[in-house]
Amino acid sequence: MNTKLVAAALAAAVLPLAALVSGAGADPIQLKIGNAGIPQNLSYTMAVVPFTENVTKASEGTLEVKPFPGQALAGQNNVIDRLRNGVIEMGTGLVGLYPQNFPRTTVAMLPYESTNAREAGIALMKIQEKGLLDAELGEYKVIELGLYANMSVHTKKPVMKLEDLKGQRFAVMSRTMAEVLDKLGGTPITMPPNDFHESLLRGVVDGAGIGWPGIVPFKLNEVTAYHVQTSLTGEGQFTFMMKSVYDKLPAKAKAALDRYAGMPYAIEWAKSIQAQDDAGIALTKSANQQIVTLAPDEEARWKARAQTIVDAWVKNTPDGAKVLAGYRAEVAKVRAGM
Repeated sequence: MNTKLVAAALAAAVLPLAALVSGAGADPIQLKIGNAGIPQNLSYTMAVVPFTENVTKASEGTLEVKPFPGQALAGQNNVIDRLRNGVIEMGTGLVGLYPQNFPRTTVAMLPYESTNAREAGIALMKIQEKGLLDAELGEYKVIELGLYANMSVHTKKPVMKLEDLKGQRFAVMSRTMAEVLDKLGGTPITMPPNDFHESLLRGVVDGAGIGWPGIVPFKLNEVTAYHVQTSLTGEGQFTFMMKSVYDKLPAKAKAALDRYAGMPYAIEWAKSIQAQDDAGIALTKSANQQIVTLAPDEEARWKARAQTIVDAWVKNTPDGAKVLAGYRAEVAKVRAGM
């Protein structure tokens, strides 16, 4: 046998193996992010897209992080299943749609516990980093946690005090918002947010319980005229990756994710949520509609009514008292500039 031919054949076989082991010349691993938002959404343009670009670049050719907006690969109601089934490697969803999966993480959704996305997002990430959410998030690599804060009421008729809510029907999508409005004397009717506009237009409901980010996409400024600025609740959101998927990534890929995921990404999400709040408020003001800030003593009445929801959450949630205390401590640190 020609020894030169044998040597050449062995070299040809070994080279691809060596390249694969070292990562040289190998195709990047694609990580698909399922995100139910539309591409025009500010969270998508301000947070998701820069994150994917930064991680891809920092991975030095080991990763291609690719977002799939809309319902193409995962919707809000199936994002966890799609993660576990390997349809996507990362997924963004709403905590309130999975209360049985993430009861502790709903702490940020409690009434009057936080007043903006930044303090809520930082506080959530801090208690996650300290292990207070491990019992329910242990199987995930937490890419970010956040909150659509300041969900309140937007109505056809003025609301200045508790008594003004009595007898009014409110479209809601959040179970927590439904509970809060029930305690405040309103009648919540659960429906998808896409139905809010039509229901208000036809008189099925008298108002909507939703955050400022819902004003623009659902055109609620066209069917409401009064907006109460208070922190009745919030809608938690997340981006997760299965730890089992993360653990199999090469070192450079892990380093890129660790650099941009977690707190840095949570802060970018908070900025995008605040931008959506600002857009909703600006649209409301441009229409010369009234934004109501409750008098301090009146807001205290609303908060006292809602306290029973907080108390029930503490009682019924595993580690509830510990998690709430930890969350409040972190919010206080953010407010103090720590």
